[in-house]
Amino acid sequence: MRIRLALSLGLASVVACDAHGYLASLPTDQINCVTQFCTIPPGDLVFDSDRSGNHEIWTMRADGGSPRQITNDRAYDNWRPRVAADRRRILFYRTAAGGAGDSTRASLWMVNSDGTGLAEVRPMGRDGWTMQGHAEWAPGGQQIAMYGGVGGGSQIFITDRSGKIVTQVTSRPGYNIDVSWSPDARLLLFSGCSATPCTANDYEIYTVKTNGDSVTRLTTNTRPDYDPSYSPSGLSVGWLEKTADAGNGTRGTWGIRVLTLGGTQRTVIDDSQVNDSFAWSLDGAWLVFRRMEPSVSTRWRIFRMRVDGTSLQELTIGAAGNSEYPGP
Repeated sequence: MRIRLALSLGLASVVACDAHGYLASLPTDQINCVTQFCTIPPGDLVFDSDRSGNHEIWTMRADGGSPRQITNDRAYDNWRPRVAADRRRILFYRTAAGGAGDSTRASLWMVNSDGTGLAEVRPMGRDGWTMQGHAEWAPGGQQIAMYGGVGGGSQIFITDRSGKIVTQVTSRPGYNIDVSWSPDARLLLFSGCSATPCTANDYEIYTVKTNGDSVTRLTTNTRPDYDPSYSPSGLSVGWLEKTADAGNGTRGTWGIRVLTLGGTQRTVIDDSQVNDSFAWSLDGAWLVFRRMEPSVSTRWRIFRMRVDGTSLQELTIGAAGNSEYPGP
């Protein structure tokens, strides 16, 4: 596949911080982009991949075509990108090379869609946190929801665009993780423990108002439930469910379930493989996710499927290495 490299991050503009170390302005507040990559076209996907040697941030079309590398620094691993509402900036996590996916070593970063304006949003250890993850832009792009915490638990927080804490949303026992916004920005979804002490099977899906009120449990089962998100219409909620502990080495089997709010639950995919880290397409017609089929390959590859469970197709055919954490 032809790769169009973005501008080297070694040439990225310097972004000022205030006296407390928070971003004084966003990267794109200071840059007049003149390249063809100023915005990520609606429908295109962001993802991370180690096909170039370490985990970097990439984009591609919704059908998997025209992959483009955004970040380029072998000293770091970069993962779980998310695009702002204006399609001009990308949030992602970063560690020193070799630490991809480790929330205890992660810092939160931002970069413009053309590869300029690299800036650290929340360093590792800020506010005493010993872990952080799952940052999600609010629909309007002015705030960010994420989980963070100290020691043996984590809570859901909302920060401003510079990473400064605005609200601690939850104050519950155990680990509260995998937060996402409702389309109207009035509610948050998250995965949290339903029992103390918490085991993997105790993770259920909840909603909560952004001020912390009205925590509502959506799932009740004996299986691990993670990574919930609203459909773009706000009428459905999807999440990952571990449906079997055996198989696929130590990974078990993972499927994707959808609940029509006020209605019934259904399984979109549960085919004895590992289906993980999914997101809705902007039009709500597709789910995109990373998938591992150990009998075929132990690499993570990116697939999409219609929300009715049909038309499963790989988007990263022929790509080397792992491709993970797709987002619209």
